[in-house]
Amino acid sequence: MTRIRSTLARRCVRAQLTSVAAAIAALSAVSCGPSVEPPDVKLNPAPKQRYEITVTIDDPPSEISAVSGRIQYDIENDLCVPIADPIAGVRKYTSFTQPVRFRREGNNRYIGDVYADQLKNENYYGLGVCRWRITGVDADIDIRGSKQHAALDGTFVINQELQINLCRRAYASPASDSCMTYVKGINDAEKDVSYSVIISSRRIF
Repeated sequence: MTRIRSTLARRCVRAQLTSVAAAIAALSAVSCGPSVEPPDVKLNPAPKQRYEITVTIDDPPSEISAVSGRIQYDIENDLCVPIADPIAGVRKYTSFTQPVRFRREGNNRYIGDVYADQLKNENYYGLGVCRWRITGVDADIDIRGSKQHAALDGTFVINQELQINLCRRAYASPASDSCMTYVKGINDAEKDVSYSVIISSRRIF
């Protein structure tokens, strides 16, 4: 009787281990999900929706070495992108960035051009056409080799509005390389330890 019980116990343990292993394998397969490759994003050879981005720097702490930047596009209807992680529901490759070239126009004023229709809307994964929209333009202010990052929200680009960024001076504590959006009545005190970077947009027809 003892031997029979021992044999049954071993079989039960083996069955449990097999079930656990199968569950782990199934969970691993689900969590890994299908392999999703980056979309083959193509540029529109003749974009028409041009916006002029102007960066005006008010009272910088030192001479500006250069201003560079980038524009970010996001897929607005991300159901056209497959889920890479079914458990977390994560979709990859829904953003695309491009550099923005700023040219100097006068004292502490820089201008660059971006296009709302720079990227082609295409059916990358067979799940429908992916539509791109501008989600933001960044401007990197280079002062003596130290960069600070200001931004213009994508909605402001399309609506031709301006955004005031407060960039902390070197002596301010805590120091930060990311400028903050000025909101009247909320962060007025920041103006005492910061210089302003005003970024605006204008549609060019």
